[in-house]
Amino acid sequence: MTAGTEGYTAIRKPEPPDQGREWVLLRCRVRCEEPMELAARFGYDGPLAVRVDGIEAAYDPYGPRRPMPDTLSVPISAGRGTFTVIAALGSGVRTTTGVSLRFERTDLTQSAVIAGPGAYRLPIVE
Repeated sequence: MTAGTEGYTAIRKPEPPDQGREWVLLRCRVRCEEPMELAARFGYDGPLAVRVDGIEAAYDPYGPRRPMPDTLSVPISAGRGTFTVIAALGSGVRTTTGVSLRFERTDLTQSAVIAGPGAYRLPIVE
């Protein structure tokens, strides 16, 4: 992931309660070697806006009080190739802010899961 504060307006038009807030942008590229259904699972403790390939996928202007894994799940139908996830995390709301992201493949059959990772491909975060 890369971080920066420039370009937040490309993620979301600032509106209350966003105005006057600092935003940290985190970006990752994900490569899929075959089509797959994914869940992008975010843990965070501040305001969060998420875009997948330029399309707004989620927005929480306040965020939970404590960071918890998998607070937000964003479904992604990924084709073969790459896509980009950008998360904008609002800072300055509380003394700490943070974000985590993991991808879960949601289209696997039970037999594929039992067979193990050699039976299917996983997304590759670049």
